Amino acid sequence: TKKEEYIIENVVKALEENIECLIKVKNKFHYLGYFEDERAIGTKIEYLKSQNTTLKKYISESNKDNAN
Repeated sequence: TKKEEYIIENVVKALEENIECLIKVKNKFHYLGYFEDERAIGTKIEYLKSQNTTLKKYISESNKDNAN
């Protein structure tokens, strides 16, 4: 439905903003020499990116279904 799509699109936007923020924190940790923390955040960033990709595919498939 349109409402679900709207919610998912907002979740995607929020995830992208959080990913950008985490990348900045990750870079700061690297600069400060906190390499274990940097790796841990890097792992979380990759997980969030994969979740975002999944949501985007869902939106794309939903749009295709609605077009038919």
